[in-house]
Amino acid sequence: MLKNKTKALILALFIGGTMMTTACATETKTVSLSFPIENKEDLAVQKAVDLNVRDFDIGDGVYNPRLASMCAVMAASASESKSPQENLYEMGFSHIAKFSYEDYYEEDRVGVVMGSKNIGPDMLIFLTVRGTRGREWYSNFDVGYGKEHKGFSQCADFLQKKTEQYITNYALDRDHLRFLVTGYSRGAAAANIFSKRLIDEYTEERVAAYTFASPNTTTEENPDQYRAIYNIVKADDVFTQIPLSKWGYHRYGTDIELDESDESSKDEVRQVFRSVTGDEFRGFDSETEVQSFVRNAYRLAPGIYDYYQKRYTVGDKTLTMYEYMTLAAKFLCEENDEEDADTLTETLLSDFSDISLFFLSGMDMEDLLLTGDFYKSGVADSHSMVGYMTLMDGDTPLKVFKEGEGVSADERVTVLANSR
Repeated sequence: MLKNKTKALILALFIGGTMMTTACATETKTVSLSFPIENKEDLAVQKAVDLNVRDFDIGDGVYNPRLASMCAVMAASASESKSPQENLYEMGFSHIAKFSYEDYYEEDRVGVVMGSKNIGPDMLIFLTVRGTRGREWYSNFDVGYGKEHKGFSQCADFLQKKTEQYITNYALDRDHLRFLVTGYSRGAAAANIFSKRLIDEYTEERVAAYTFASPNTTTEENPDQYRAIYNIVKADDVFTQIPLSKWGYHRYGTDIELDESDESSKDEVRQVFRSVTGDEFRGFDSETEVQSFVRNAYRLAPGIYDYYQKRYTVGDKTLTMYEYMTLAAKFLCEENDEEDADTLTETLLSDFSDISLFFLSGMDMEDLLLTGDFYKSGVADSHSMVGYMTLMDGDTPLKVFKEGEGVSADERVTVLANSR
């Protein structure tokens, strides 16, 4: 790779004739990217991201903070298709396409937006994978008995199929392809498995992946050999802890845990979250609650077989851990009925009581039972991408604007100035 870069530099000098040409080609450029605020339909956030053309020259196996920061915004933007498409265009990508952004969400699919651009002699395909929507919640909890999480592996199958379709549609040269992949939550898990497959086919010199808040994905041995995959996680985010590591689950690649141990970091997350969303942060103050959940979940299901087969009494019925999580999925995709609400209440007086109290922490129970809104909770807030981005680079302000109005790149109205 070093030799290739040297040749490229010599060629640039030869064509341009001056050092100025080379400097212009490699200077850092600030791009303004945006992402919607979850559950705030008319509001979005704009973030300035510094990028250098060399940041896209992936394949050196080194974690790139600038690229990670950009990928975080892209991962957050994917909840709807408009923002990631506009962001890709802003960064000079073309052939922008979207897949599986419908009103009805299939359990074995995942939304993805992709685009491509020339990087030297190669074509870089950038895939941004959406988090959970609608009935996709059911497959999130369907772990299966294989070496990869069943639901997430099916999502990776879908990504593989659509990428092949994209390559064919635009007649791209397979010998000169590179891939950059990012995603959040379910999208991160799908991206994690899919990137592993890309590395197996194209080698890690041609692939880089930055995932955020990814659940565990595989029981394969030596998953850390996939050094081009970086998984940014937080210890207080329960979704990064399941399926349980005690069941043998982990992620492909390298985990990078964000540090929020000092009180100033926690305060900054609370402040930014309130400024951006307009809501108080209800997330966990430490990883203690999450570790308690992990212990209780392992007690109820010491293995995958127990997860699907071991039954516990709940009111006048019995539930396995898998059926309990399917009940939670009903609320998350708003398919619950009055009987489901009664069952959820009864779990508070069963072996699932500690698990239920954990999931319901920070939640307005009256609102839950009346509307079925299962999003605003300690679990949801600790899983929020706003917290991830704040801990990654809190010195970059986030700017809130109403959809349709936009925010010019030179505006300096900030939600929060650097507090570190």
